[in-house]
Amino acid sequence: MTQQHSLSLDSGLAIVYRLRHSPQSRRARIKICPQGRVEVVVPLGFDLAQVPAFVAQHHQWIQDTQDRFKTTRQTLAPETLDRLPQSIELRAIGTTWYVSYNPYQATDSTSPTVTLRADAPHLLLQGSLQAVTPCCDLLGRWLRLQAKAVLPPLLQSLSQTTGLGYSQVTLRSQKTLWGSCSARQSISLNDRLLFLPPDLVRYVLIHELCHTRHLDHSPRFWALVSQKDPDYAQWEKALKQAWAYVPPWVNP
Repeated sequence: MTQQHSLSLDSGLAIVYRLRHSPQSRRARIKICPQGRVEVVVPLGFDLAQVPAFVAQHHQWIQDTQDRFKTTRQTLAPETLDRLPQSIELRAIGTTWYVSYNPYQATDSTSPTVTLRADAPHLLLQGSLQAVTPCCDLLGRWLRLQAKAVLPPLLQSLSQTTGLGYSQVTLRSQKTLWGSCSARQSISLNDRLLFLPPDLVRYVLIHELCHTRHLDHSPRFWALVSQKDPDYAQWEKALKQAWAYVPPWVNP
């Protein structure tokens, strides 16, 4: 459920935002959609009296992000804009990255580059942006780097918690599998897991760890899965719809 609010600042600026409660959120955060709309997402039980001050504290960031989106809408052709993301939500770690574009004429040998800004969650993609596929490929490489920083440590932690070991972990970009496990206990994880909610990611990793004991989906396998995650049936059902979390730009 969302509710619309308006906050007037001393400068005379008015910020209109939608307030949404999210069971998955662990902290309050602000999202800006490509059209400039502001959404404040808070966890259940959050003190709503703190929301106006939270919005006011981030008002400059809100305005700067809205300006970036406006510039992008003015500089890119509509057909290109429709195919490139202006924000990337990594639900697995509860972060949203905002993508800015700086198009310029380049030679055939020049490709777009992705630049990360350390002071804020912004990606800058610049170059000959009319070629959508190279842009998406670069964003895919960036996604892989994020996955490398998140998924292997999480797998190691769950391995210690469950007592299920593995030999190595690799990352891939796959269209049909979230993960796999070989007879040598080598686990492969899909970097697109970052688009899924944290509970689903955790279950996928536990599922693959259980395959280090049983490579098939026999009753013994499911008994082990049930032991390590009693809610596994709920997650299995959710995974059937989970590909909807993956944005179109990942498969241009």
